[in-house]
Amino acid sequence: KIVAELDCLSGIIEKKKQQLKELDNLAQSIFYEMFGDPVENDKGWERLLFEKCIEKVRYTAKIATCNYATTGTFPIISQEEDYISGYWNNAEDVFMISKPVVIFGDHTRVLKYVDFDFVLGADGVKILQPIDTINAKFFLYYLIASKIPSLGYSRHYKLLKELKVLLPPLSLQQDFASKIESIEKQKELIS
Repeated sequence: KIVAELDCLSGIIEKKKQQLKELDNLAQSIFYEMFGDPVENDKGWERLLFEKCIEKVRYTAKIATCNYATTGTFPIISQEEDYISGYWNNAEDVFMISKPVVIFGDHTRVLKYVDFDFVLGADGVKILQPIDTINAKFFLYYLIASKIPSLGYSRHYKLLKELKVLLPPLSLQQDFASKIESIEKQKELIS
């Protein structure tokens, strides 16, 4: 009976994972519908070199993986797949958010949208703070759609520097971000 229950629960978990994947695909589909293919630029948007799309930020201390705590005051954001990698208690090491940022894993190519204060985890974390004319959620999905190729465990930031970022009107980017927020709320319910 217990095995049957566990099999049933495993089936439910798999269905929920599939739903989450389908919502991710929906978000990407909305991006392509609204902005076209970022490589082809089939909608003819103005482009700007990647490095002109981000503001310089002052990095705080990066915490070595072996020092992460399982509980604490401040979440650690690293380049790993898990959204939050651990916790930290020293307020001096906190990166204070003035506006949302995108985290890029230089080795892993993992991308994360972050809109709260956090501590940087280990090496390889790049903080991408978009300029005022670029919405951070749009920027995140632009980078996802750009499909940065894997160079193994090499550094990938050099590939970002080669990008020319689309610059659709900010109002359209914000409309996209609102649609994405609705999808993220659905994902939270499923999770």
